[in-house]
Amino acid sequence: SNKNCIRDFIYIDDVVNAIILALKNINKLNKPYYYIGSGKGHSLKQISQIIKDKYFEINPYKKISIKLIKKKLTKFDNRNFVANYKNFKNITGWSPKISLQKGIGMTIAKMDK
Repeated sequence: SNKNCIRDFIYIDDVVNAIILALKNINKLNKPYYYIGSGKGHSLKQISQIIKDKYFEINPYKKISIKLIKKKLTKFDNRNFVANYKNFKNITGWSPKISLQKGIGMTIAKMDK
């Protein structure tokens, strides 16, 4: 299981804003790629707990269970990754605005509509 691997999660609105700023600053972007992310890492185990907690906070009378899917994992599956968006920020001024907790809450609220 790769539940202890660290990942960087970012809310989609922050990604869209980064793309818009990239387009506005296209002439200043001189590298072949830039990292976009929250700059913070969380294990997949932590994420599943945050989802459960947020779901219960929004829907206190509904149960939620998160099941692990067993599959053969590759080196890619077992890696840790946290984005360093400093280079992109230096050119565009962009930084993520929506916290992990808020983004998960907003996603759950949209799912329940």
